Amino acid sequence: MVDFSLLIFQMRYTVERRLRRDTDPEAVIQLALGDLTAAGVAHVFFGMCKLLGNLEDKKDEDVYNHLFDAVVNKAIPKRNDVAHGDWWVGWVGPDFTEVLTPGYTRTVAKAGKGQALIEVSPKDLDAESDHLWHLRNIVTEFGLICFGQHDFQLSGRAPSLRITDILVLQGPKGKRSVARRGLLAARGAFG
Repeated sequence: MVDFSLLIFQMRYTVERRLRRDTDPEAVIQLALGDLTAAGVAHVFFGMCKLLGNLEDKKDEDVYNHLFDAVVNKAIPKRNDVAHGDWWVGWVGPDFTEVLTPGYTRTVAKAGKGQALIEVSPKDLDAESDHLWHLRNIVTEFGLICFGQHDFQLSGRAPSLRITDILVLQGPKGKRSVARRGLLAARGAFG
């Protein structure tokens, strides 16, 4: 939950930084975005990235589409399941002898799916947290590039920085991920 919250915070903060005038108090732009849901923040962030990001070719678009999908279609629904599920941790079975694996129950009303029992081990939670940490770093750098706020752009070293100068889509279909493997990635700030 914390790592997901940091992912959404970074997107909102990047948008706020882009929109706020230097003479404005921080609270001015925070008022505009503060009550948005995670999906609302993500749609504003990715919409602005699409408009401002200089997505010049299919490779840039592929990175954009992959990150949009990773946040909007995967991370947000997963977070909603975790946040709104009925968790049971260390629950003892009816005979008071069985301790079940930590997990949660999620009732899904749409399409008559009913209730789904989802077991989540501490190892699974750690892996999800690690994934969200990595996703947050990639999405943050993606936003900085799109909004013209990356160190390379601000310093004048690469004023026309493209997404794929730093971030590229790699791996076979079904297991693709965005990685810092572009030509300028080794010289960037986000390791």
